[in-house]
Amino acid sequence: MKLYTTFLIVCCLTGIQSRAQLPAMSEIEDTATAMPLLEGLGKGFFTNPDSTVFYAEKLITYAKNINNDKLLIHGLQMGGEGYRGLGNFPRSLKLQLEALNLSHTMKDRRREAFSSSFIGFTYLMSGFYTNALNYLVPSVKVLDSTHEWIHASFTASNAANCYTMLGKADSAEIFNKESARLWELDKENDGDKRKWALRTLINDRIGANYELKGDLETAKLYYRKSLHYSLADNIRVNISRGQKNLARLFMIQHVEDSAIYYAREAMNSSRLDGQKYHTIDAAFILDTIYRRKGNADSALYYQTIAMQYKDSVYGPDKFRDLQLLMANEQDRLQKAEQERIDAQNRQRLIFMALIVVALAFSAFILRRGNRIKQKLNSQLQQQKTDLEITLARLKETQSQLIQSEKMASLGELTAGIAHEIQNPLNFVNNFAEVNKELISELKDEASRGNINEVKSLASAIEDNDGKIILHGKRADAIVKSMLQHSRSSGGQKEPTDINALCEEYLRLAYYGMRSKDPAFKAELKTHFDPAIGKSDVNAQEMGRVIQNLLNNALYAIQEKQRSAGVSFQPELSLSTRREPNSLEIEVKDNGGGIPDRLQDKIFQPFFTTKPTGQGTGLGLSLSYDIIKAHGGELRVESKEGEGSAFRIILPLD
Repeated sequence: MKLYTTFLIVCCLTGIQSRAQLPAMSEIEDTATAMPLLEGLGKGFFTNPDSTVFYAEKLITYAKNINNDKLLIHGLQMGGEGYRGLGNFPRSLKLQLEALNLSHTMKDRRREAFSSSFIGFTYLMSGFYTNALNYLVPSVKVLDSTHEWIHASFTASNAANCYTMLGKADSAEIFNKESARLWELDKENDGDKRKWALRTLINDRIGANYELKGDLETAKLYYRKSLHYSLADNIRVNISRGQKNLARLFMIQHVEDSAIYYAREAMNSSRLDGQKYHTIDAAFILDTIYRRKGNADSALYYQTIAMQYKDSVYGPDKFRDLQLLMANEQDRLQKAEQERIDAQNRQRLIFMALIVVALAFSAFILRRGNRIKQKLNSQLQQQKTDLEITLARLKETQSQLIQSEKMASLGELTAGIAHEIQNPLNFVNNFAEVNKELISELKDEASRGNINEVKSLASAIEDNDGKIILHGKRADAIVKSMLQHSRSSGGQKEPTDINALCEEYLRLAYYGMRSKDPAFKAELKTHFDPAIGKSDVNAQEMGRVIQNLLNNALYAIQEKQRSAGVSFQPELSLSTRREPNSLEIEVKDNGGGIPDRLQDKIFQPFFTTKPTGQGTGLGLSLSYDIIKAHGGELRVESKEGEGSAFRIILPLD
């Protein structure tokens, strides 16, 4: 029992974890096994994320083995917080969502509110502020109603920060006041250090909102107060946050010596507490200041540090994993909403059926005449019509909501792609500045006749030029793909020999692949229906679609050949067929196929199954739009491990 009390106190000092979240002693089946894990979590939580992850993973495994859901939720929540502290947001979100679903299944509103709060905090740290608010705002009300005021205050403070980051100062101020109110409500814990640790965060959020309003001096006052409290409480993550905020404020005010001092202190503090995102922000501050001062070497040094840490936290792989988790969660919520709507509709139909039965029974009992029966029938028909109209409106509203959510997700994804474009542009700018300094040095050395130094500087300039070209092409490729996807075709339809078009692009695609990989060979099978003849299509656009499908098929069988070895025989089939009212073009391969869970997403813009750098996710989306513009359909049939078949169906006039 003494060990359990120790763990409880350590968690209280963090300012986040609630005693209500800890499993009771009666819920732990094997105290000798569970208690060391709980003690390890208590010692490392929030201050040592590596230790937190280590003990949480063991606790998760143990809880699953003994089938203890409450202990499992605790392990999932703590593991999620540990991974968030390490900057592994996809893993953090996965564990927290699992805890949320388990809490929801157990109908435990309090644990569910804690999980929602943690999920909102992870979304906040990932930069998805709207998603974060969807989880944080409802959690505040539940935690307040269950008298979990400290965690409710923490959650409200995070909601305020989301509104600040979204530029909504008024909403941020409302939640900052709510956070302070909830903090004051907890009178029972005035002697509890976790309550006083939370005041650091509250002052930090208030300062951020004043900074948003442009009142930098008031913001600085709150930032200094926040840093003072964090130093007194000796919580390193709060120390690094306070130092970083002051550094940014001094940078804005061009007080560069103070900005450099606090930014370096923030980097040192964040390296100690393992919170990578504070290191990223501090390094970018130093990069900006040194670029202002014209010190390109120091600027490049800190920018390199920032980009290394940023790639480890927000890199393309983790960003893609996070997007996939968000998409899966969105699908789950949509299915749950659809089930709720279906249940409502069933209840309404049952209710209406009961009304019909009651009316019929009344009519039978009362034995009224034909006029009354006709009137009742008319009323029932009107009710049926009204119900059908209501159901139609519900379906229309549901479709609009789903479309709105899809467009919102597309907007966030497009913003992410645009953000990725900034990375190569930063490299181009930085290497260009470095080259400018190197050229100046080269001229000096050339005037002195120092040939060896001139050659060395010229080589460095040449290397930098190569990097500028590389990153410039990378940005150019992304932008061209995005522009191509958004461009509408202005070409005219004209009679086109579909078979000849298919044969031409099959040859172009295959020999294009062979030019990149001379060792690649595949068996090409064709079956062209001579009855197709000529059809009115935009030949250029239709050729782009056929070539894109062929390139994807060749890529799929090439990847499978690399993994399966010489025993695998690559095959690609291209066929055409005329039906009574349509013509069909089919591209079939025996590659790796598409997993069932991804087949509904392959036509979405920017979604790709190819590795980072090998595809923008725009090809199939663009092909889908072109076929739709022709009044046709683009269908896919695929089985993982066996191959895929894409079928273009075009109507015949």
